[in-house]
Amino acid sequence: MDEDFEGDIFIEPPEPHVDTDAVSGDDDGGGIVDNLTSRQLLANAEIRLPNNDRIGLDNNNFEPQNIYQLHGETSLTSSTTLLPDKFQKWIADRKKSKRNPDWIKSADFDIERPSQFHTPDYSKYQHLSVIEIFEKLIDDEIIMYLVEETKNYALFLNFSDPNITGDEIRCF
Repeated sequence: MDEDFEGDIFIEPPEPHVDTDAVSGDDDGGGIVDNLTSRQLLANAEIRLPNNDRIGLDNNNFEPQNIYQLHGETSLTSSTTLLPDKFQKWIADRKKSKRNPDWIKSADFDIERPSQFHTPDYSKYQHLSVIEIFEKLIDDEIIMYLVEETKNYALFLNFSDPNITGDEIRCF
């Protein structure tokens, strides 16, 4: 099997454990396997290949099975199972095709680069108090932003306007 193993994967919803679907992934079907929870990865799944073969995975014995056999439909006669040795050969070929990085133990890759930044001079801040340094970092625009967002948050929580001023924020 030289081509990539492509197809659609359908995963059943996991067993109910909580009352929310916050961890169920996107509803548009564009989920990534890395974003699935362990409960979703343990749920039953079906793989539909481009040639319409279907592979079902029964979590009790972890063997590829015909999905129609899982649902009791025996009237279909097409080959709907993927041979395990064929799949294992595909996995082995994929592993061989991946390049492993080589580490050169004695190589020296340290490159001398000129410094892009000048040496900092903090001497002008030595004699400033903590409040003066705070005022240099947090200016009036940021204080007024905090006042406005505090009012918005109070209204969001259905509380009355707290009437906080910028001076009250500064004196925290």
